[in-house]
Amino acid sequence: PAGELHSVSIFAHARRGDALAALIARDAVDGLCAGCCNLVSLLNPQWIVAAGGVFREESLIETIEDYVRKYAFSSSLMDFKGVRLSALDPAHAGLLGAGAVGWRSLE
Repeated sequence: PAGELHSVSIFAHARRGDALAALIARDAVDGLCAGCCNLVSLLNPQWIVAAGGVFREESLIETIEDYVRKYAFSSSLMDFKGVRLSALDPAHAGLLGAGAVGWRSLE
């Protein structure tokens, strides 16, 4: 609907040279990279499974993997295999995550 702003349109505008969209996209990518790097350094997962509309940006997973491999603690990278895109519908991934958090709070 009109007036809604989505990551897909922000990245598209950034690719077309919109300076504000490029700034917003870069900040989003930087935050995702830092968050995933911290996740790997703290929890030592084998995989990060990513979901949501922002991951429709094709280069994002490779960018995150490169960043994590460069900046995460080397001891945390021994078992790290990479970042994968979830098979869940990106439109529903956030809703499922929010529902899971709500469900756990009932326990």
